[in-house]
Amino acid sequence: MNVFISYSHKDKKFKDRLMTHLGAFRKENQIALWHDKMIGAGEDWREEINKALKQAEAAILLISADFLASKFICDTEIPLFLERRAKEGLRMIPVIIKPCAWEKVAWLNKIQAIHLEERNTGFFRWFFNLFGKMERDCAFIAKKVHETLKLEKSAISTQKPQKLNKLKAGALNLKAPVFIEIKADGGHYNGWIYQGAQSGKITVQGETQSGKNTAQGFPLPEPKLDRKVKPLDDQSTTLGDILDSIIKFTPKKLKNFDERVQLDLGQYLYDQTIGNLPEKEQDHLRGAKDLDLRILTEDEHIASLPWNLIANKGIFRCTAGWSVSIARRSENGACELPPSPRLLIVAPQPAGVADTKADDHLEELEDILSSHDQTLSFDNHIRVAATWDDFVRQVKELKPQLVYYYGHGESDGKKTRLIFAQGENLNRTDIPVTDFALCLQNMEKPPLLVYVNCCLGDAGGFLGAGMQLGDFIQAVITNRAIVYISAAQSQAIALWKNILLRAVPPHQAVATLYARMTEHNLSTADIRWITPVFHCHYSQWKAKPPTPPDRLTDDPHWHLKIDRVSQFSYVVANTRLMMREKKPKSQVFVWYGEEGQGIEVFHKRVWVELREDLSNTFVYPIRPAWPLHLENYDTAFGSMLAQTFEVNTLEDIPARIRNKSHGESGKQTLVYVRHEPVRAANLINPESLKGYVEWWDHEFVPKLQKNQFALLSVSFIVKNPPAFAEYMEDEKFDDLDLKRTVFWLLDEMETVAKKDLLLFLRTHNIRLPIERRDKVLQKILKKTGGRYEQTIEELKKLRREAWKVDEKTGGVVKKSGGKKFDY
Repeated sequence: MNVFISYSHKDKKFKDRLMTHLGAFRKENQIALWHDKMIGAGEDWREEINKALKQAEAAILLISADFLASKFICDTEIPLFLERRAKEGLRMIPVIIKPCAWEKVAWLNKIQAIHLEERNTGFFRWFFNLFGKMERDCAFIAKKVHETLKLEKSAISTQKPQKLNKLKAGALNLKAPVFIEIKADGGHYNGWIYQGAQSGKITVQGETQSGKNTAQGFPLPEPKLDRKVKPLDDQSTTLGDILDSIIKFTPKKLKNFDERVQLDLGQYLYDQTIGNLPEKEQDHLRGAKDLDLRILTEDEHIASLPWNLIANKGIFRCTAGWSVSIARRSENGACELPPSPRLLIVAPQPAGVADTKADDHLEELEDILSSHDQTLSFDNHIRVAATWDDFVRQVKELKPQLVYYYGHGESDGKKTRLIFAQGENLNRTDIPVTDFALCLQNMEKPPLLVYVNCCLGDAGGFLGAGMQLGDFIQAVITNRAIVYISAAQSQAIALWKNILLRAVPPHQAVATLYARMTEHNLSTADIRWITPVFHCHYSQWKAKPPTPPDRLTDDPHWHLKIDRVSQFSYVVANTRLMMREKKPKSQVFVWYGEEGQGIEVFHKRVWVELREDLSNTFVYPIRPAWPLHLENYDTAFGSMLAQTFEVNTLEDIPARIRNKSHGESGKQTLVYVRHEPVRAANLINPESLKGYVEWWDHEFVPKLQKNQFALLSVSFIVKNPPAFAEYMEDEKFDDLDLKRTVFWLLDEMETVAKKDLLLFLRTHNIRLPIERRDKVLQKILKKTGGRYEQTIEELKKLRREAWKVDEKTGGVVKKSGGKKFDY
């Protein structure tokens, strides 16, 4: 065996003595030691080191502060060691020879090291410091290295697999996690299937072997998980090549990677693992409706393989009830998610980076969560960080139990960077996942679950989120490959709804995504359907779903419903009539007001209330970005909508709408096109709006199918509302030749009056003492000037005070000091 000694030249004396001690058993174990001082005079030292690095079967790393500071070691030797360890099973044996901050080195703290502290304790530390410390340390290290190399040779997989034929069906408990453990060993892999805590000794087919904490296990023949495979036409393709193509999402390489090829690959993974069990035991496993299957490994290549594809007899097992996850250990504790957990959302949108449409996504997520649990709302138990500094600060202040990163990331298969924003200008800054992980690891109580939802990919290999967070986070969800923004958002909404509102364990929540992939605009024809990937490190997940509030007394959308009664009645009444009478095919609503008057809030109110009011209608909201140029309306607006619906042409939009609504028989679909408010008149103004409405009626609406209808909403934030109303009147919108559309201009969104607040308090059950009510409302209006959005913020404070009273009194407000309360 060729053993490479990696060390800092400042530790040369220690290396020399260790070589002497290791030499005592070189012949016995056929070990050939190599270090850089063995390079001959006149030879190319860099070429010789590279040659030795490639030939080594094991590497002993003498870790010290000088070692970790060596640029050549860290930039040249370590990356090659890690790559060979992942792909070929190179044995890396770190030895901590001097005190240093090795625990903070990401790649190092994941590998079992030899520590001199194991022997230098108490009186012996003082004795060894005086007498022959180096000799005794080197002897200790040599012994440990000998034991390590000898242990590697005596793997459990040497047991004869033919005994498996005696295995009785049903030996594996379908209600407990089933582990497939795979280890790298000198260029090949060893494998076992078992349940329970594995600790070097296992029970094979009921024959108890010596050792404590044994687990029932079944050794596998040597799994061929890094060899050439046949799914693709190219017979030279290896699993590593396929994995690289998936991670980088190379369209040219993946053009033939259809569902048939995926099934072949899934069957290959099955045959190399579960397929080695007796047929009756396989039947037993296939009959499980919710099998918890965990791939246990510390090998980068194995952890990155697309295990979600595992298939048998033409069926992807994850679509038939199996949850397939990655794990780093089998000894896990129970995880209990507390009620109303604290959630930190990290949603950076740096300048110059593709828009993730985070505002819409977070708005929808908060709306869904808060409708079931009032505390799961912004500025309460949900916080949002937009920059790296904000993330670091919020981790310390909020102490989140859940973390959700939604943004972009970049990965080359070996390392991953999360794309953050920084500073007032939101400049782009790429943060290594190791830094992101370290920030969470330094918490007193790290989060229970972290979801890294990168639209541009997050496989990341050894330095990816799954591997870096998996040591201290019990549940980690990451993306395997590049995903569409729409799919990334819909998958996230589904996951959070299941985990937080239905108390579904994360591994089952992820499995549900695969079984219902078409609901997220995904297909087995696209390899991205197997995103996300779950890393599981809990034995049991405990949680209780929140009790939805009674809408008669506790409307979760109360903050949308102050005033605006006349405007909103136009929208709701006419939309309801359109859906009932099935005519017209579309309506256009335009509203306007000054900054701060809730122009954008009204958009959300329309969406929320229509969704609740139209029970037999699927409301499909989209938010197009206004075009940058308007030389040609057909090109500008056609491209705008096609891009928003993520299709190539307008003709493809009806099919996308049908797919989004799942084509439910007899159910109508209302497409709610919700434009961002117009703040400048240089592009979209009353004149160009008139052209847009005509184009909408003549070009877009005719393409809608029988049960598809549309509502177009356009809003303006203006400095002079009367002048804007005059311009709109001059354009004579009533004279437009609209055949399928009705146009409505709503009244100005004006300031909130005291009578509006009184009506609101009574309608939405906000408790105020009668003698204080008028003064409180007058104070609010004086502070806000009646501006809608500022008034909302003040009323939110009143709501929070009401919640505190509820918490203290069990939901009953007690009379105090003779005060009368108005309900």
